[in-house]
Amino acid sequence: MFWIELIGYCGTGLTIVAYAMKASVHLRIAGILSSLAFLVYGYLTASYPVMLMEMILLPLNSFRLAETLYFARIASLPRTAAPMTGCCKLCGR
Repeated sequence: MFWIELIGYCGTGLTIVAYAMKASVHLRIAGILSSLAFLVYGYLTASYPVMLMEMILLPLNSFRLAETLYFARIASLPRTAAPMTGCCKLCGR
């Protein structure tokens, strides 16, 4: 049973690491790893509330990671269009 508790402690450690992160990509990766560890732990201990929470957090962190990487890629593309004259079409400035 020690190795099951070790998986739980890994999930706890990864959660603490995720809260300490400043960069959002690293935070999301730590969150995904934490969710995976807690899903395994919840399954092995039959802790269904833990599994439910992680089944919600895992796709959420995965989506936010993909979103962050997408926008980082878009931001790194060279600007070929003319600069904007205003902040938006509604503003008109």
